[in-house]
Amino acid sequence: MKSKTLQKIDRIRCQNANASQDRYYLGMSEIGTECKRQLFYSFRKAKKRVLDQKSVKAIEDGHLQESLMANQLRILPLIELHTEENGDQIGFSDIDGHFCGHVDGMIKGIEQDILKWFVWEHKSVNEKKFSQLVKICEEKGEKLSLKEWDYVYYCQAIMYMHYSGVGLHYLTVTTPGGRDDFDCITEYDSRIATILIEKANDIISSTLPPARLSDKREFYKCKWCNYQEICHDGVFPDVNCKTCKHIAHKENGSFYCVIKKKAIKKEKINVACDSHVYLSGLIDAQEVNYNDDCTIFLKNGIYFSNCAKNGFPPILENKDIQIFTSKELFKNIKSVQNIQEKALKLQKKFKGEIIR
Repeated sequence: MKSKTLQKIDRIRCQNANASQDRYYLGMSEIGTECKRQLFYSFRKAKKRVLDQKSVKAIEDGHLQESLMANQLRILPLIELHTEENGDQIGFSDIDGHFCGHVDGMIKGIEQDILKWFVWEHKSVNEKKFSQLVKICEEKGEKLSLKEWDYVYYCQAIMYMHYSGVGLHYLTVTTPGGRDDFDCITEYDSRIATILIEKANDIISSTLPPARLSDKREFYKCKWCNYQEICHDGVFPDVNCKTCKHIAHKENGSFYCVIKKKAIKKEKINVACDSHVYLSGLIDAQEVNYNDDCTIFLKNGIYFSNCAKNGFPPILENKDIQIFTSKELFKNIKSVQNIQEKALKLQKKFKGEIIR
């Protein structure tokens, strides 16, 4: 068993990592994800991802290997490698600043084509995934290998080439600890870039989730998804400004509250006010009525409402409708199913019936 010293260090590392990973935009690094619904939940901050110790250490090792590889590349005298711009990581943005990405670097002077600039990305992966890349490269050729190996990485590369205006991508890959290394080149594809940008636009502008990848909870691609309970079980999302129907996405990556008529500071996004009402598309139930302060839902014959704390509007004509604030739904109810179970218990106790 670990000593208390190492356990305490692990806790602090996890706390720091989870605090620093929070972001408010749709990432170019994830736009290749197959499930658009997953991307919708991610962009809307439906559930915060909590990194465990192994994940934190893997990320830390990746950063170390990236730094080590950058130093190794600079050993060659003709290589010019830029990893920062004005002291910050080189980044790109589109769709009013709500679609963003940050590249590891821009490089010129590599032996494959010494006169051209390349987008540089580094990945640190386990031995099995590393061996798969080497095999694909040997069988299908270098320029097709990234797309075949990891489509999400490939789409990230396409986006960085598109927004940098550089039509070549240079990927370096190492195993944990940097004991094995490999590289490959990928060319820009404008058709794929157009498809991905349209995909990002759809996700950012939508208030309704795209179709599920599968309606089966046990489907293998859904099994490990961070949003499985929200998507398949009707669990209520986190309560924050991004899950509220009152948020508007403005230019330069900014946010605006239409109910309070003022800008929302990014550091306040996670602290929802008492006017929070869930974006209807995030709730696994049919919206039947709404106004600024309240939404009424119907699921399997059960009505319930999600209302702001500052008073319940007169649209609630049916007295049997259960009234909840967003925080009550999230903390005390947990899921649509729990509301249904409570209603059915009351029905059974008082021998009533559910009137649709």
